[in-house]
This record gives sequence, C-alpha cells and structure tokens, in this order.
Amino acid sequence: MAAEGPAELRPMPDGCELSVVLPCHNAAATIREQLEALERQEWPGGWELIVVDNMCTDASMDIARAFADRIP
Repeated sequence: MAAEGPAELRPMPDGCELSVVLPCHNAAATIREQLEALERQEWPGGWELIVVDNMCTDASMDIARAFADRIP
C-alpha cells in the first residue's frame, strides 16, 4: 500500500484521557495480535488509539483499518 500522505487532523474525542500511539512499519504479521490485545483492555476514562503508518508496504494499515469499528 502506498503512503497516502498526512491523515486529517481530528480533535481529541470528548472525555479522552489517554492516547495509545502504535507506530507501524510492515507489521502485518503481528499488528492483529496487538490490536486484539488493545480491544480487550479496560480503562475507566476515555481513550484513543493512534496507528502511525511508517511507510508500510504490506497489509498493516488494512488490518488496522479493520479494527476501526471494533476499538471505540
């Protein structure tokens, strides 16, 4: 997958108290396991997940996008 350029900047969600930043470079073999682990986490406050595409050339970002509706 070719780099798409900078993502649209979005404000932090209301009530967000924690940001998890997941840098990713060609991690298709392991990113699903990491995202599934994050999906199971419990946090009493609001949180956000930021997946950073570090010029991936594999399916890493496609896998990450598939979690967009699974991780609030």
